[in-house]
Amino acid sequence: MLASLTWKLIVVPERAWPQLMAACDQPEALPAPAVHAASIAALSVSCVLFGAATRTGASVGSVAVAVLSAIAGYLGSAALVVAIVPRLLSVSDTLQHLVARFASAAALPVLASGVVNIFPLALVSFSAVAVSAALTFRSGSLGARDFLGMEGAPRTRAATVTTVVSTLPALCAALFRARH
Repeated sequence: MLASLTWKLIVVPERAWPQLMAACDQPEALPAPAVHAASIAALSVSCVLFGAATRTGASVGSVAVAVLSAIAGYLGSAALVVAIVPRLLSVSDTLQHLVARFASAAALPVLASGVVNIFPLALVSFSAVAVSAALTFRSGSLGARDFLGMEGAPRTRAATVTTVVSTLPALCAALFRARH
């Protein structure tokens, strides 16, 4: 169930948010928001490792730099989105416990974007981050509406804050990998 829900949150969030709401009512159904986000980020880091290791002319040093930047980018995004976004969004006290879950779920497209780094091309990496940022904003907007009950400016703010916080570390890591 978790793999299916995660996939839907990345690709078809309009179907996934109601399913996530139902899963939140079952305490044992979902891992902690940080664990869920970090596991997807770790998958991205693994793909960066594979891509960097199979690249023509790869050295131990170049692979280490690629992996360390991926850790900073993808796992950093996962950590920041769960730690920072709840502090930046204003929601009612009854929904406050759901904000970290919202942020980690909305950020999944960016966290999963590293999977394309199995093909270690800078243009592919940048394109994946850009497309995933758009998907994250869309998912964040839908999640703010369906999951947190937000409308108007607060809904847009929730989607924007989540997108910026999750995208910047991944984008910086992609830039760093392209230069090294």
